[in-house]
Formats: sequence, structure tokens, C-alpha cells
Amino acid sequence: MKSFLAVLVAIALAAIVNGAWQILSPPYSDAQIAASLVDTWQPHAFVTGVVLALLFTAGCVVLACLFAGRHLRRISCVALLAIFVAIGTQFAGHVLLSHQATRVTGQTFGALYGLL
Repeated sequence: MKSFLAVLVAIALAAIVNGAWQILSPPYSDAQIAASLVDTWQPHAFVTGVVLALLFTAGCVVLACLFAGRHLRRISCVALLAIFVAIGTQFAGHVLLSHQATRVTGQTFGALYGLL
């Protein structure tokens, strides 16, 4: 079980790096978004929704492991923290791209910046 939690920590860290990269370097230019919102923002929103759902599910599994036993508590806390940060960075990257798309096209998005 410890190795499974370690893998979840590694996946969450990869998601953190990906989210930070999206925040620091937007995945699409203004010209690309203006040319086709369907080919830029919509696939990004779909992938972000899937990633957030998977991270949320992993967080629920880790939360169950947190109460499973004393020997798993420390790694479970680290995994839960990494998953929360990964969710935050992924969502922040999506919000920034949504703001960029709104600025360029004037298109507004629904609940949770188009994720729902």
C-alpha cells in the first residue's frame, strides 16, 4: 500500500509541474485562440475536467488510506497535500486560459469556467 501511495504522490507531483507550466507559459497564443476556440479551449477544458476528476478520486482513496492504519498516516498526508496542490494548480491554469479566451474572443463560460 505504501508503494501505491508513493505512486500517487509522483502522479500528483507531475500534475503540479504541469499546472505550474500552464500558469507560467499559456498553452495557446492569442492568435490560436482567436482562430479556433473549438481546437484550443474546448479540448483543454475537457482534459482539465478529466484530470481534476481523477485527482479527486485519488484524493478520496488517499483519505480512506489515511484512516486505514497508523503506519500509512504520514505518506497518506503527503499524498493528500500533493493532490490538493495538484488540483489547485490544474484549476488555476484552466482559469487563466479561460480569462485569456474571454479577453481574446469575448466568449464567456459557464459554471467553474466551463468545467460544468
